[in-house]
Amino acid sequence: MHPTSIHGVEDMIRLGDLNEAGILRNLLIRYREKRIYTYTGSILVAINPYQLLPIYTADQIRLYTNKKIGEMPPHIFAIADNCYFNMQRNNRDQCCIISGESGAGKTESTKLILQFLAAISGQHSWIEQQRGAIEGAKIEQYLLEKSRVCRQAHDERNYHIFYCMLKGMTADEKKKLGLSKATDFTYLTIGNCTVCDGRDDMKEYSNIRSAMKVLMFTDKENGEISKLLAAILHMGNLRYEGSSSSSSSSSSSSSLCFRQLPSFTV
Repeated sequence: MHPTSIHGVEDMIRLGDLNEAGILRNLLIRYREKRIYTYTGSILVAINPYQLLPIYTADQIRLYTNKKIGEMPPHIFAIADNCYFNMQRNNRDQCCIISGESGAGKTESTKLILQFLAAISGQHSWIEQQRGAIEGAKIEQYLLEKSRVCRQAHDERNYHIFYCMLKGMTADEKKKLGLSKATDFTYLTIGNCTVCDGRDDMKEYSNIRSAMKVLMFTDKENGEISKLLAAILHMGNLRYEGSSSSSSSSSSSSSLCFRQLPSFTV
């Protein structure tokens, strides 16, 4: 075995055993040391740790700003900074491809890149501290994995927003929508996982509401979104019974909650 395969390397191009086994061993060595990022040249390989690591702070952003790839240990911020630098230098749009299987952490990686870009291009450290106004925005439709709403793999959660909402809402807000705890809803328990280690759902919900405030969502719009999410959860609890008559009835208590939900517009 080559010496580089024993201790691991930050850039796998430097591996003496450059084969599948050598690559997997290198990633395992670094993962055990909580080093989830590894380079392969200018490509960043990320392993989802399924926990929050203290490596995405404002101090980390400053460390990786205006640095060439390789100057600092592998990090998603280094990729974001490289894109930003090339955009400024070449005055051309940049494309960052994020690929991986379901649950690999693609969404989180995207959010971290946006976090870095927002931090280095803004005037303030907090999103509420802004003097400017939104000039415009462009929204593009993209593939939403709708199947995850009603079915998850073992040890996999549904979309985080459902758990955040149930943890972050006040008792009165949940009562109005007929909501309770995550374990009471079929759609949230199929994967046998309602809690994600290292993730604070209550704090995340507060961050979501803060972001929606910055994006100028009205209270009415926030309410409509909450009602829609609640309706999805109640629909998942509906149980249908066969009937010899032309009408059928539901045996689930959620049918009553669903009918009593305040009307909403789409």
